[in-house]
Parts: sequence; structure tokens; C-alpha cells
Amino acid sequence: MTASVQGQETQSRTRRRYGNVIDPPKTGFFGLPEKVSRLAVVTILAAFCANLFVSWIPVIGTYSVWIALAIAVAGGFRCFQMLWKGSFGRYRYQEKMLKKNFAKAVKKGWTKYRPGPSSEITDGSYRLPGPLASTRCDDYIDSHGNRFGMVWDPYRRTGTVFFSVAAPGNQLFDQADIDRMVSEWALFQSESGILSSIVQVAASVVTTRDTGQRLPAAVSAQRAQAKAEDVPSMARSAMDDVLAVENRSIPRIEHVVSLTFSGQASREEGLQARSREQLAEEIATVMDSFKRIIEAASSGSTQTMAAADITDHFYVAYNPKLADAVDKARMSEGETGIRWEDSGPTYAEAFKDYYEHSEFYSKTFQQWKAPAALFQEDSLRTLLEPDLGIERKRVTLLYRPMTPDRSQSTAMDILHDAEFDTNQRGRKASSVSKATKDKAARTEAELANGAVLVPFSMMVTVTTDDPDRFARISAETKRKASTGVHIGVREATYTHDSAFALGLGAGLVPADFQMKGL
Repeated sequence: MTASVQGQETQSRTRRRYGNVIDPPKTGFFGLPEKVSRLAVVTILAAFCANLFVSWIPVIGTYSVWIALAIAVAGGFRCFQMLWKGSFGRYRYQEKMLKKNFAKAVKKGWTKYRPGPSSEITDGSYRLPGPLASTRCDDYIDSHGNRFGMVWDPYRRTGTVFFSVAAPGNQLFDQADIDRMVSEWALFQSESGILSSIVQVAASVVTTRDTGQRLPAAVSAQRAQAKAEDVPSMARSAMDDVLAVENRSIPRIEHVVSLTFSGQASREEGLQARSREQLAEEIATVMDSFKRIIEAASSGSTQTMAAADITDHFYVAYNPKLADAVDKARMSEGETGIRWEDSGPTYAEAFKDYYEHSEFYSKTFQQWKAPAALFQEDSLRTLLEPDLGIERKRVTLLYRPMTPDRSQSTAMDILHDAEFDTNQRGRKASSVSKATKDKAARTEAELANGAVLVPFSMMVTVTTDDPDRFARISAETKRKASTGVHIGVREATYTHDSAFALGLGAGLVPADFQMKGL
């Protein structure tokens, strides 16, 4: 999905529509999918070439027509298979490919992860599984003297930095404040697009049950500071009552924004490949500016996350059972002392319908359909709300901001594809095609006013201690995703382990993990 980041106001009362979300059409000839159209063209050319060259061979020249016909039939049958639709936006051949690859992974033992001293890991650690196994996390100092952590991926040559955001919500803000916050977030996306080394921006909202340690610790700290002052006993008694009544099953909401920078060489931008230290030095010069923009967009405090903070964040994601112990250690000692090499699960295994890790079970949902309704400031509120029936829920939006030049060329391609889909001969343009064309034209007009295109996707990961609850959780998650904005989500069947890692916002780009043919 692609959206132009530029706030707009509708004519209906005070409701606003932000951005222009469009699912770029990829239609081939006669309304066929793009891949099917390419296969049909290749089949026709192959049949023609076979008929032409075989006819020159004296021995089998008389059979050239039959050989060409056989190629055409085989290609036509394959096109028919590719047109056989499955469920939730996939085709049947894609579903079969996922099942086949998963069965192959199970047979080779790739779906099981058993780290530790008795494992094949050379240092006997509990590293993050899968594509994050080779990463490392170190501290650096930005241009203002502040410490920040960076997750370095040597295989993809990317560095990812994290910001912890304390957002107050929009209950106490009027519409003008909300419009300003949206404009600041649009500025953040635009600035990310201008800096060509940024390959992805991830915004995660993690909701879980509070451990019950933070509020008493905060009250104790305040009382320790005020011990020399005369505090009325009635006030202390009232605060004790608040702790006794309110500190039960309190939902906890965390906001994390991450930026992934590429250290690979770019011929278009004239950039050479950078090492880990060189990329960290480059990131250090822009950390404070991005922090300020995020702070303005959230109207709350924003802190850069050090390596220890990032490590604890990932450790709790894979080991939810130890969230209480991590909270206690951070409040008493300041940090847990967990190494990045030990931030993974004690064990993990991928199944068709969920991902098991350290005595917990996670299911991830992927966005597969663009929002069908106008996107407004509260469109995702229902999906983001805490659910006390779920141990942890993480909603992650993955953005890939484009540069202004690339936005312009991509918008022109989208408009041309939409016009081609609408004006094809032999069939009447559908209302969907006309609406897509109108959106594409509006997007091109918005780019002239300073907007940029931002391809995005969404991952929703829910974690529980009982896999039997997934039937209810799945139905609730899909209902909440369709409430307000009608976003279509589907389960990451056969790929819940990699989808879990993608939702962490650690620099893994979904397009890099797309299987061939999907």
C-alpha cells in the first residue's frame, strides 16, 4: 500500500482525512494480473519460436505445429493455475508454495531453534533466532553527547536506532493540536525520504498487562524525596488507597519508533559502502533532529534507547514470562545486565498457525488489503486499544519513505497503470478502477504541493500462554482491524516465526523476505 503524507480536510463537519491511501494497480492485458500477462506473452513467444526453428529441422519439421501447440497448452494451464484464487488475497499456487516450503523446512529441522551451551552455536549463547542471529548492538554518542544504541546487521549492512516515546494520547487535545501532530509526523516521513540512506521507519505500539511494579516504585521514590517535608496523613492514606485499588490489571502501553539506515553503496546517490563505525558516525549527526520531530509529533517525551534498553526490549518480546523480573531489575539496578547475545528465547519452534517461544505462543497478522474507508486520526484506535485477554499485543507500521524524485516517477507510473486498467478495450471499467484512477490523479496533484509517497505495511502480533485462545483472539483482531477503516489482515500462515521478527522493527524489510513467485 502507498500513501501520500499530507493532511487534508474533508467537507464533513470537523472530520479530517489524512493522506491518500492507494493500492497501486498491477493489471495486465484484458484485466489479467500482471504476472499472468507476462507468462501469457512468454508462452506465445515460446510457441512461435519453437514453431519457427523446429520447422527448419527435416526430421521433425512436420511436427512443429504440435510442439508449438503443446507449449501453448502447458503455458495456458499454468496461467489457469495462477488465476485460481485462494483466500485473503492469495492465489492457490502461492498457498501451495508456502505449504511446500514449510514442509521442506520442517524436514530439515529449520523450524526448531534450540540455543544454549548444548547447541550448535559456537559461543553457547541465546542469540535472536533467524535473520537476527548475526546482528550486534552497541552504544555510540551522537553530536549532542547523548548515548544511543544501534543494531548492526552485517549481512544486510544496515544499522537500526530506536526511540522510546511517551505519548499522552489525544483525549486532552483539540482538533488543531491533532492536525499539528499529524503535520509533524508527515514532516518526519518527508525528512526520512530526503535522507536517502534511510530504508525503513517502524512505529510500534505494544500493549500488555502492567507488572504492578512501576506505580508503587514511583510513589516510593516521591515519598523518599519528600521525607523531610510535612505530608498530611490523610494524603498518604488516600495514596495508599489508590495503590490498592488502581494497581490491578493496569494496561501498559509502550511506543517505539525505529529508523533503519543502509550502509550499502549507492551509485545513484554517489555513496560508497560504509562500515559499522562509519554508519554510526553518520547516524549520530541526525539523531537529535529526528528525536525533536518525533517529540513534536507525539506531544510527549522522546528518549533515544541505549543498547541496554534495546536488549531488554527484545528480551521481553521473546521471553514474556520474565517481564516482571526485567522491570524489577531496571527499577532497582538501573539495567538488567543482559547481553545482546543472550536476548533471544530459551527455545522456539514455528508451526503452521503460530510461533512458540519460551513457553508462550504468538500469532502474527499481515495487512493484505488497503483501507476501504477514509483514514482519520482515530481509525486505528480500536486495534491499538489494550486487550486484557492477551498477554502482549504489538501493532507495527512499517514505512519506506521515498525521495521526492522517486515519488514523482512512481506517482506517474501509478497514474499510467490506473489509466491503462480503466481504458482497456473489450471490457467496461469497473467502479473500483475509476476510483483508483481518481486517487492516482489526486496523489499526483498532492506531490506538486510537497507531499511524498510512503509505501507501508502493517504487522499485528498477539501473544498468549494458551494456543487454544487463538480462535477467539483471531476473530477479535480481524474485527478490530476492520473497525473504523476496514483494513484487511490475514494470518501469516506457515511464516509466523519470520513475521514475528519483522514486527519487531529491527531493520528487516518485508520485501527482502518475499519468496520468489509470491
